[in-house]
Order: sequence, then C-alpha cells, then structure tokens
Amino acid sequence: MVEKVYGKLDDRRMPIVKNTLLVLALTGAMLSGCRVIGYQPTDEEAEALARGEDPRANEKKPKEPSKTPAKTPEKQPETPREQVAGPARATVLRWTTNASLTVEAEGKLQVVVLPGVAVPGEYGSAERARMNAEESFPYGTPIKLSYPTKDKDGKTIYRDADDRLLATIEKDVP
Repeated sequence: MVEKVYGKLDDRRMPIVKNTLLVLALTGAMLSGCRVIGYQPTDEEAEALARGEDPRANEKKPKEPSKTPAKTPEKQPETPREQVAGPARATVLRWTTNASLTVEAEGKLQVVVLPGVAVPGEYGSAERARMNAEESFPYGTPIKLSYPTKDKDGKTIYRDADDRLLATIEKDVP
C-alpha cells in the first residue's frame, strides 16, 4: 500500500513512512471514539469516575426548556449554615445571567445571585436580559451590595447553600 501512495521507496525511508502512517491511523482511531473533544466532567462526574462508577448511567433525555421563567428564591426556608456578613462593596467582573454575576470583593472572586430576579426560559430572551444587565453594570463598575433575604427568624442570609452571595446591587458612586 505504501508503494502505491509514495512510489518506490528505498529501505532507509520505508520505516519512517510506515511509522508515520501508523501514528496517523492510531490518532484517527482514538479521536473517532471520542464523542466530545475537550469535554470537562463536572465535579460530581469526576467524583463518580474516581469511585469507578459511570456518572451518566442513569442519564435520561434532556428536558425541554421550561416556558415559564425561572425565579431565584426571595426567601430561604432556613439558614443553611452559620452566616458571616457579606462584603458591602465589590467590582463587577462578569454577568452569567441577568440574575447572577461574578464580582471581586475583599480580594476574592465571588458569585452574586440577585434574589427575586427572573431568568427568562428561552435562550434569546435570557441572552437579551443578560446583555441589558451588563449594559447597566458593565465590567469594572463599583457596586454596593445589600442583603434583603431573611430567614424564618428574621436574620439576614448572606449566602445560599452553594456559597453564593444573595444580594441586590446598586452603583457605588464615590
């Protein structure tokens, strides 16, 4: 086969050509077995893999997107853990949705969830809502954080169970 492709080769070049073809064939075989190139498993999937389990064994068909907007919780039923006061000021770094953003506060990256802000269910609407929020509070905007969420005893809840800040924001005018 090699002679058909490259013509007559001398004995010195033949092993190089055969090895090159072998490497290309093996690379193609390995890549053809991958469903998604560059896929990074979630933390839960990585833990399941470490335990020797198949993290996607019970995976069902993806659900249809909801037509009703998702809403972030306005009140938490109870305090998930001991609450420590959240930062009062931060700087906007990036918007994830129109209801969540990443900020830099107290020298750390932190995620803020805006309680009571609905995320539209359709992708186009959700993207427009995120872009509107980004226009109002672009990258680098200094903001003040307020914490309106209370538990059943009336104590302020600063973070949810996923360690995200539950805060409303406003521009911090110097």
